[in-house]
Amino acid sequence: MHDDKTVNNVNVNKSKENPKAPGSAGNSAMAGLDKLIRTKKFKVGLALFAIYSVIYTVFTVMGTAYKQTFASRLFGLNVGIVFGMFLIFLAIAMAIWFNWYAQKTDSTEEE
Repeated sequence: MHDDKTVNNVNVNKSKENPKAPGSAGNSAMAGLDKLIRTKKFKVGLALFAIYSVIYTVFTVMGTAYKQTFASRLFGLNVGIVFGMFLIFLAIAMAIWFNWYAQKTDSTEEE
């Protein structure tokens, strides 16, 4: 029996290498990804991303649905500017903190 097929003038072999087979490139990539996902550093980074995403979603919805609130004054500036600057500083603070955390985690893993 012949296992090869021709589809649109391209030879398609049914007996392709299984990407999950031991020793295949697909298996090592999946193992590396699985190892990364299980680290505490990944989970902390994902939590920070989720927190920032929720805050940014609130900012976007408020800017769209509550324009009058964004137009009101806070500290002499409109609320939209204050909230936007807060988001920028929050992202920078989260990045600096996560960098410190990741370096601390890496140094404790090496010891």
